[in-house]
Amino acid sequence: TDGRVLLRITPDGTISTIASGISTGGGMTDIAVMGSDYIAVDAGNNRLLRIKQDGTISVFASSITRPRGMKATGSGVVVDGVGCSGGSSGGLYNIASDGAVSCIGVDTSTGGYQSVALDGSNFVVYTYNGYKRITPNGTISLIINPSLSGDGQGVGLLVAGTDIISALSYPPRLIRISP
Repeated sequence: TDGRVLLRITPDGTISTIASGISTGGGMTDIAVMGSDYIAVDAGNNRLLRIKQDGTISVFASSITRPRGMKATGSGVVVDGVGCSGGSSGGLYNIASDGAVSCIGVDTSTGGYQSVALDGSNFVVYTYNGYKRITPNGTISLIINPSLSGDGQGVGLLVAGTDIISALSYPPRLIRISP
């Protein structure tokens, strides 16, 4: 069996196994909490897995091309990937709690988003073409241009107040973008 596990670490340092033997095509690349379940990105198999508290594992959503980062919303999860509307366009897969998949924020100027963060009801994404804001109806606006954001791959992104904090892998660094 595959040795991948999902662990719970409590504030006092106690470690327990939620699920083990998770079969993925390349490892889990991100995880989010949706209600009482965990949703994991299985990037190698282009799908999301639902892992229940009792360790039961099932496919939550499939046919998600090159999924990367994921964030939980009030009604499901949003995953950044490629080909949301076909081709190699970047886009956010919006997956409702029942597994229904739709696309928002399709961007034909990029080969996919690298990271996604929530900013109120909007999303902030990192691409090789800069940092962009996407509204729930799919309107895309540029926040900052690529020459200021660097050339590294975005591996983490969060919004803290009015600042955007981004982790880049090459060269390794954290950057803060303020309004």
